[in-house]
Amino acid sequence: MSKGYHFSGSLSHLSNELGYLTWKNYPFECLPQSFQSHKLVELKLRESSIERLWSDTKVLLNLKRLDLSYSKKLVEMPEVTEALNLEVIDLERCIQLRKLSPSIGLLGKLTILNLKYCKNLVSLPNSMLDLNSLEYLSVSRCSNLFKNELLGQARNNEHLKKLCLVKGRINSHSTSPSMKKMLLWTLDLLYSKAQRESVNCLLSSSPTLSCLRELDLGFCNLVKSPDVIGNLRCLEKLNLKGNNFVTLPNLKDLFRLYYLNLQHCRLPKNFESFTDRIIEDDEHMAGLIIFNCPEIVEMERCTNMSVSWMLQIVQAKCLTSNLFRPSVESIIPGSEIPMWFNNQLVSIDNSIIIDASPVMHDNNWVGVVCCAIFNAGVS
Repeated sequence: MSKGYHFSGSLSHLSNELGYLTWKNYPFECLPQSFQSHKLVELKLRESSIERLWSDTKVLLNLKRLDLSYSKKLVEMPEVTEALNLEVIDLERCIQLRKLSPSIGLLGKLTILNLKYCKNLVSLPNSMLDLNSLEYLSVSRCSNLFKNELLGQARNNEHLKKLCLVKGRINSHSTSPSMKKMLLWTLDLLYSKAQRESVNCLLSSSPTLSCLRELDLGFCNLVKSPDVIGNLRCLEKLNLKGNNFVTLPNLKDLFRLYYLNLQHCRLPKNFESFTDRIIEDDEHMAGLIIFNCPEIVEMERCTNMSVSWMLQIVQAKCLTSNLFRPSVESIIPGSEIPMWFNNQLVSIDNSIIIDASPVMHDNNWVGVVCCAIFNAGVS
């Protein structure tokens, strides 16, 4: 249904033959009780006024995608006991939603669960431990999620263990081959002291985290970097920006790592422990970001190390495909462009023309490297 129509009263009927229902800004509190949903494959009611889909359990054997995102009045997640083929649930910005139905644990084919900005969500059902097919889980900005009894008793080892296991198994179930993108819980949830102290426990308490590919610990107010990071051998993307630790974890054994963000990390003194080997990957973006790290400015080898690392990424990625040209970015402290850049100029123009003729027929050509110096925060 297109946006722009105005309705009043209630909706009494929908065709039972519907396989796909998309109605942005759906204006009613629920779907008609007479609606038989057994043929539904996709149900998309983004930005709706819906409070609950229906009051009883519906047969949803064909439903694969449920999108109620931005439905700010939704107070109750639909019962999905009969939706065993459901693959995607999107509840982003359902700000009145406080809990999920335990029946979600029955969804053996669920691969995507988006709970981003569900700011009143206070708990997740333990049945989620059975979601072995889950590939993507986002609880970003769920600011109340751990303000429940689990977090309140976080210093109790038994409760903390359960909390850690929930986090670990949902995001990196080691027996599931489909767990390709694994997210640690968005750690803007970890501002309290008790939560920050639980990070190391979270990473070390569950062996299933050994297959973690992506770890975001940005702006967690961490004073000490979790040592166990160095044991996450499958780690590919690591975001440590905005923390106050003095030393980095040992990254030498993280051979798969191709993205590292140390932005606004004030005192990382052991930067030279950085990994020197990279393997190929299918991501289109890689890089090293260490902007606003004053201690690293004094390291003479910083530029050479970062450039060498970037070249390894490019070479590894190009070996996997002749058609693919990866994009690699690096933001590092410094005041000079390395001398090995052949063409250097000082200009205030916002564009540069590159003559590609010397490399157009060169089979050894990999790409173009550009370097620019800028001074941030100066008016």
